[in-house]
Order: sequence, then structure tokens, then C-alpha cells
Amino acid sequence: ITDNYGDSFTDIDGDSSSSETTVASSDPIGMPGMCGFSDWLFAAEYDHSQPDVQARKSEVAGIYGEAPMDRKAELNNHQGQLDIYAKSPESLRLRRYSSAPRPESSNHILVKVDASTVSIHDYLERSSGCQEVPGRQVTGKVYRVGGKVGKRNKIQVGDRIVALTPFGKGNARYISIPVSSAIPIPSNIQRDDAICLVETYMSAYQMLNLGRKNRAPFTDANVLIIGGSNPVGLALVELALKEGAKVMATSAKPHRAYLEKMGATWLPNKPKKISKLRKKMDLVIDTLCLDGYKSSYEALNSCGKLVCTTNPPIRDHGSIFDRMGRSWSRFSAAYILSNVSFYDVHKSFQDDPRMFEHELRYLLIKLRNKEIQPKISGRISLNQVPKAQKLVEQGLPNGTIVVLPWAKLDPTQEVPVDLVQ
Repeated sequence: ITDNYGDSFTDIDGDSSSSETTVASSDPIGMPGMCGFSDWLFAAEYDHSQPDVQARKSEVAGIYGEAPMDRKAELNNHQGQLDIYAKSPESLRLRRYSSAPRPESSNHILVKVDASTVSIHDYLERSSGCQEVPGRQVTGKVYRVGGKVGKRNKIQVGDRIVALTPFGKGNARYISIPVSSAIPIPSNIQRDDAICLVETYMSAYQMLNLGRKNRAPFTDANVLIIGGSNPVGLALVELALKEGAKVMATSAKPHRAYLEKMGATWLPNKPKKISKLRKKMDLVIDTLCLDGYKSSYEALNSCGKLVCTTNPPIRDHGSIFDRMGRSWSRFSAAYILSNVSFYDVHKSFQDDPRMFEHELRYLLIKLRNKEIQPKISGRISLNQVPKAQKLVEQGLPNGTIVVLPWAKLDPTQEVPVDLVQ
């Protein structure tokens, strides 16, 4: 998709008497063309003159349920709220609102979303019934502000922001968030890969900092990344290599070639293989908790350090005994073992939002200068999110999946639509 994504409207409900403020904007979002995950998944553009596409158009049920196919243009041109939501743990559906979106609270801001993401955490939250609208991070422009968001707030209408959204709601055209959770970014940052910095690169950067000795770089240090093919793992590999570290990274076998091309030494996600590194590593960063951190901890040398994520993406929840075992492993690593740190990106932001913003701006400068290169698996539209979650569940995408909510819907993805008055 090479056209702009409909960023040319003003007050969508025409209510100028409201205590909220609305931005009138005509600038393009400035995103690059859409692409699929790769040629073997799906693309976002189609030649509608081809017979197979014409045949698909005749299948009325498709992404519009029982609605006629001319509703496709209506949804693509709809300037109000459109999101993807979990009607049940097994079903993701599109939802179109006829009413204009507003901030949910007087201390909220309404953000017109440029980009969000799909992650394994979205799948896990949906399968457990804990998340309605997926998407744990967003970047976009402040479209309206609540009545208590005054001039003393550094966030104002028209500002570009990024935000962590730990409870979801990012896979939408608009999102209402507390003004305190928004981080302003320079107005000239219009690249959609900036979304990769909010959680992925900030997690990697700060976890590496937790593992430093006397603030020294990791030049010639032996660094092991458990889970090197997930977005955070890839960022860890990239940043550690740039510091001159000798990096080893684990992953499923399909990701081996890419990690080796980056410059890392590959290992499978198998504790028995990791145990062969006993007492050799200066730093181990574990994003998976394969065996309760046992093999990760044993890989440390006498001065080594283990950094763990507080919420590793365990795909198989297992029995109650498995869950109890993982809970004990986390407790043991946090309170019994020495030289272990736990990291949570959301807690990092809550504890020191000013430092979080400062370090994020540092990474934005590196992105602008092409000193870091986020790996994007694909840029997708809202109705491609269900398929993307299935692929993430299977561990297939190599990198971050970016959701562009204003991109044209994929006519081949059969996602029903619910209308909300």
C-alpha cells in the first residue's frame, strides 16, 4: 500500500462544545509500503483483475460475515473506531463503532494509532480469556485530550507519542490511555519501525545494562541469549554483537541460519545442550525459562550474572504441578540464587518514567542514524491479526509483526465484523 492511510479528517463528531480537544491533521503518516510476513505467508496487496481474486469476491461470507462485499470499501473508508477483539478465547473478530471515539476518562488522551504489534503475550492473554483487544504497545498522534489534561501536561493535541499498553487495546485505530503512560517522541519520527523500540529494544537495552560490570561494554565477553529468535532476543543479539561480545543464542532450528548470519553461535532450545556451557558465560539473559533457569544459572562463570524476564512466554501452561514448579523456579532465582536479576519493562517505566523516556530517545537517535535495525517480520492490516497470532503461537515469524490499523483490509482473510452503535 503506497497511499496515505486516511489522516485527513478533523473533528469526527463535530462536537466543538466538548471539554475535549480535537486535532485537525492532514499530514501523511509516512509509513513504507505494506508487506506480508514473507512470500510463504501472505501479502497485503492483490491484483483484483485476476480470476482467483474475482472468485474470492464472490464468497460473500469472508471478512464481512453476511454483509455484501461493497461493505469492504465502507470499512476501509470508515474514519471512526475499528478494532480487532476476542469475542471468546477461540475467536477474534473485527468491531466497527458508529459512535465517535472519545477519551475514556478526564485524565486520558485519545491516540490515533499509527502502529501496534502482535506478540506471543497477546495470544497467551487471549487464550486465558484475560484480554479483549490485543496489542501491548502503540505509536501514534494525540487526537483528543480529556478535560483534566491541561497545559501543564507535556502531552498536547497533535503530539506524536509511544506508549506501553500492558492490558492490550493497541490493535485498533484509536486508543484511550492515561496521559501519564504516554511518552512524547519527536514529530519527525514517522517510521513504523519505531514501534519496535517501545518494548522490544528498551527491554534488550535495559537487560544488558542490568548485566554490566562497572558499566563496562561487553567487548570479548561471553554472552548467552536464551530465546534468541523472539523480538527481544533478536534485539539482544544485535546490541550485544555491536558491543563486541561473543554471542551464543538459542532458538528453534528454523531460525538458526538467520542468527548465524547476524554473527551469533546457534544452540537449540534444549537444556541438555545449554548445560554443556557450564561455568563459561559472563552473562546469560533468559527470556524462556526452559528448565526453571537451572541450565542458564549453571552456565555462569564465577563472576557471571543471570538476567531473567519476569513473564516468560510459556506456550504450554501444563498441569497445576508444572505451574507450581515454574513459580518455585522464579522464586528461587529471585530470592535464593545470587547474581540474578529480574526485568519487567512495565515496572521499569512505572519506577522511573523520566529515565525510561531518556533511554528511549537515545534508541530513537540510534534508529534515525541506522545504528540499529529492527527486524520486522511483516506489516499487516487489522483483519490479518488473527492469522498473525496463530503464526506467533507456532513460533514462525522471525522478528516483530507490525499492525497498521489504517491499512486496507486483506480481502482474503475471513474475519467476521460486529457493528457497535
